[in-house]
Amino acid sequence: AKQRSINKMAYRKITIAGANGTIGAPILQELLRDGSFEISILTREDTGQFPSNVKVVTADYSNLESLTKALKDQEVLISAIRAEGNTEVQKALVEASKKAGVNLFFPADWGIDIFSEIGLKNPYQQPKRDLHAYLEQSGIPFIHVIPGLWIEYMLGAAAPGLSLNIKEKKFEINGDVSKKEDATTFSGVGQAIVALIKNPINFINKSVRLSDVEFTQNELLGKLEKKFGPEWWQVT
Repeated sequence: AKQRSINKMAYRKITIAGANGTIGAPILQELLRDGSFEISILTREDTGQFPSNVKVVTADYSNLESLTKALKDQEVLISAIRAEGNTEVQKALVEASKKAGVNLFFPADWGIDIFSEIGLKNPYQQPKRDLHAYLEQSGIPFIHVIPGLWIEYMLGAAAPGLSLNIKEKKFEINGDVSKKEDATTFSGVGQAIVALIKNPINFINKSVRLSDVEFTQNELLGKLEKKFGPEWWQVT
């Protein structure tokens, strides 16, 4: 199919791949909460776990024709599948989206900024950079969303890049304690996706950095000590 052009400011027909995952579920919830979208779930098999007001479409992720058929008449594909180890699957989603005439693609890259200094030094992020290059070459319009540190992870276990572990009561100083860090919530990212779908024109083929709140390590430690007491934390 010929690639559709970006010729309007908002889209209604949305498909999510990986809608039952850590990121996909809150994105689905925010799309449903908004109420202005026709939502389809792309999955390998229908397990009956999704709400009745969404359409469930099954496809063979290893079969381009199957994926293309599943994405027919869809305007936006949000890939919320697990990024690690699934680069080829994501490439197949890109190709199927292009063949089906999908207008806008959100890749599954919901973690560290792959183009930051830390991200560029991390060899495990190279497949994500390869996918980004593949997207650019494919010609399909995309928006690359970069969340901040996940607040839910910070409150529940170790926070990647911050060395905070509330369960074990440990706070490890990491780098510049006065540097502002960005943090996001799962629902906040879902709300951002809704906003980007409704008004995508200024963000096409760009990386969009999200932040629900900013803080320094000093500020965070101060709040934790105020709430729990300084003796409660093992700071290194």
